[in-house]
Amino acid sequence: MSSHQIQTIVGDEVCFASPSTEPDLLRATNLSFRRWLAPLSEPAKEIVFDGTLRVDAYMAGQVHSDEGKLILGTGATIDGDIFVREALINGIVRGDIHGTERVELGSSARVIGDIETTQLLIQPGATFQGRCTLTSIPTDASDVA
Repeated sequence: MSSHQIQTIVGDEVCFASPSTEPDLLRATNLSFRRWLAPLSEPAKEIVFDGTLRVDAYMAGQVHSDEGKLILGTGATIDGDIFVREALINGIVRGDIHGTERVELGSSARVIGDIETTQLLIQPGATFQGRCTLTSIPTDASDVA
């Protein structure tokens, strides 16, 4: 693979669990995420998921979910763009966040990148460096051109 190709991993459930809900994070998972996250010299990664994805580790790549919710833990970092329905950010994001419904930056969040969403909540203590675009969702079918 050349360094510009993207590897896609597809999951339909929570892929990374916090230490409190998953005591043995080094055990093999159905998609081998622990091994998948480690090397920084590999091509960019992409995670596509449904439901809820909780990340409590470092990840370089893109996160995609049309209907999913991303929860980024306090000690976690994502270097890449995020495209989700809802994002709750408590860690570090170096990339753009696109939340079709809602983006919330917790008090420990550090975001360097642009945010596009319909609803943005920024808790005291959060750091955001970038531009914000607030979009609207049509209230009914007659609003769609």
